Amino acid sequence: MSAAPNLAWEASEVGASPDVRRHLTASSRVEVRLVMGSWVLEGTGERAGLRCGALRGRVLRGTDEEFMGSFELRPSLLAVADAELQP
Repeated sequence: MSAAPNLAWEASEVGASPDVRRHLTASSRVEVRLVMGSWVLEGTGERAGLRCGALRGRVLRGTDEEFMGSFELRPSLLAVADAELQP
């Protein structure tokens, strides 16, 4: 998790505790919690191999974590090689 108090993220395999190492399966459900100031995104997704094609969840706001709506995030890979990004 990030060191900044109002900017943080964490992700884990559902049901896994941090102190227990588990053998990763080919497909696993993941949980994500992203904190950006007073906004919180909590969601889940299905991991196939090393990638999670989509994360879906809810958007919360404030210390009471009032429900504000839902979100869907579709992570993508870079279309260029790392070497092409260097100055």
